Amino acid sequence: MKIAGQHVDLRGTGFPDTLRTLREARHLSQSELADLAGLTYRTVHDLELGKRGRVQQKTLFMLANALEVGLDDLISRDSGPEPALGSSTSGSSRRPGRPWRLVLAIVVPAVLVAGWMWASQFGHEHARWAVEDGTLEVRDGLFGHKLWGWNESGAVSGGWESPWDRNLLLVTTTRMAQGRGQVICVEKATGDTLWAVSPDIPALVRAFGEEDVLSAEFGCKIIGSVDLDGDGRPAVLAYFTHGKYYPTALAVIDEAGRRVSQYSHRGHLFDILIHDLDSDGKDEIIASGTNNCPDHRGATVLILDEGHSGGASADRWCTLGPEAEQDSALARVVLPGYPEPIMEALQISRLGAFEIQVFQNSGQDCLITVEVGGHDPMQRIFVTFGSDLTPLYAEPKDRLVEIAPALFPDLPPEDRGPADREWLTRWLAGYRRIPSEP
Repeated sequence: MKIAGQHVDLRGTGFPDTLRTLREARHLSQSELADLAGLTYRTVHDLELGKRGRVQQKTLFMLANALEVGLDDLISRDSGPEPALGSSTSGSSRRPGRPWRLVLAIVVPAVLVAGWMWASQFGHEHARWAVEDGTLEVRDGLFGHKLWGWNESGAVSGGWESPWDRNLLLVTTTRMAQGRGQVICVEKATGDTLWAVSPDIPALVRAFGEEDVLSAEFGCKIIGSVDLDGDGRPAVLAYFTHGKYYPTALAVIDEAGRRVSQYSHRGHLFDILIHDLDSDGKDEIIASGTNNCPDHRGATVLILDEGHSGGASADRWCTLGPEAEQDSALARVVLPGYPEPIMEALQISRLGAFEIQVFQNSGQDCLITVEVGGHDPMQRIFVTFGSDLTPLYAEPKDRLVEIAPALFPDLPPEDRGPADREWLTRWLAGYRRIPSEP
C-alpha cells in the first residue's frame, strides 16, 4: 500500500475482501454502508470489486468511521476473518465505538415528544373562540384545528374571557338553549363544564309575581368584571332578560360559580356601567333604563354597591305586598313620563334612560349624566345627577330644539315641551327617588 498525497494506492492489497467482510459482519448491505459513510452506492460497490486502485484518504476515513474500526484495520488486513468486535489488531490505531448513536436514539425521540407536548399545550392555552349565529366554536391556538364547539343554533349569546384563569371561558346562553339563559364556566381547551348559574327565579317571582315571570324563559349576557368589596378578586356581572315581558335581573357571580347577589328590576336596562364612584377602591354598578310600573312609566337610574346589590325595584307605588322582595339599591330614581300628547308625538309609551357618563374630579365628587327619551337619539334630553342620584338639571339636545316645531305641532308656540329648559325644570321636579331623600 502506498500513500501519495491525498490518495491511497490499494492495488495488491486485500482491501476489497476486508471491506466486504467487515460490512457483512455488521449485516449491512452496500447501500446501507454507503448511507452510513456518506458515500454513493456505486463507490462501495466498485471498492468491493477492486475496481478502484487509488482512493482518497477521506473516503477510507469515512468507511472506517461507518464500520467503527481503525484505518489500519481497514486497509492493512488480508481477507482473513474479522477480529471480534471490541478487540483491536493495531493498538492505538483502533477507533473506539461511537456512543453518540445511542444518545441520539434516546434524545431525538424524547425531543420530538417534548416538542409535541409543548405545541399541544401552547395550542390549548391559546385556544381561539368565536360565536357566530348563536353557535360557539373553539380552535387550537397554534395549528387551528377545531377543539370543540356548541352547535345548537341560536343557543349561545356570547363568550367572555375568564377574569380568573386564561384557561377558562365564560359562555352565556339564550332562552332557547337547553338549560335556558345561564352563565357557564368551561375549560377552554376541552369544553368541560365547571359550573353554570341561572337567575334566581323564586326571587323574581316574589318581586313581580308568577304570571309575568313564569310566562317565558330568560336569556343572559355578561356585562363585565366587578369588584364590589375591593379585595382584588373580581366577580362577573351578568344581565338576565325575560323573553316576553319586562323582568330583568343583575347578578354578581364569583369564581366558584356562586350567585353572590341578584337585583331584580321592573323593566329593561339599556346601559350598565361599572365604576368606582367614590374612589374607595370598590366598584359600584350604575344602570339606566325604563320602569314598567304603570304609576311610573318613566326613565330610571339606579346604583348598586357592596352592601346594596340585592332585592328588587319595589316601592310604595309598585309592590305585591309585605311579603314581596324589597328594594336594597344604594339609590334609585325614576323620572316622570311626559304628558300624553308629547308621548304620542314621540311615539313611545314610556321614557328610557340611555348612555351613562360619569364625570369625576380629583376628589370623591362626581356627576352622572344620562340621555332621556325614546330610542331615537335625536329626540332625547340630557339629565345630570349628583352622586346620590338627586337630579340637578336637564337640558335638551340641540337637534331636539331644531325639530321641536315639527315634532310637536299641536303645542302652543310658548310651550315647546322637552325642547325648552324652563319646561324641563318643572318636569324634572316630579322625580321620585327611592329612598325618598339621601
